[in-house]
Amino acid sequence: MCHRFGTPVRFRYHDTERTFEPWAVGLWRDRWYTVGFDRGAHEQRVYRLDRFDEDHDRPVIDAAPDAGSYEIPDGFDADDALVLDPNNWGHDPPVRAPPPA
Repeated sequence: MCHRFGTPVRFRYHDTERTFEPWAVGLWRDRWYTVGFDRGAHEQRVYRLDRFDEDHDRPVIDAAPDAGSYEIPDGFDADDALVLDPNNWGHDPPVRAPPPA
């Protein structure tokens, strides 16, 4: 069961309007990131905050109008989700590809 609630936000990222449920914010190599659920992509995503698109008609990030609230899933681990160092990647067991036909 989920037990924490939040307010979705909206922002533009790579010329696309995003409605996002931020679950955590973290700092890596002097850059801020957020991880959460992207409602448009229907999946968990990580976004670098300084890459949000400027929009002079409204704040860069604001509360999503009429978006309701959300719950952060139990079992979500911010430390695990925000492992951004590529030196920590690739610890899965090796997979051998079949030879070309």
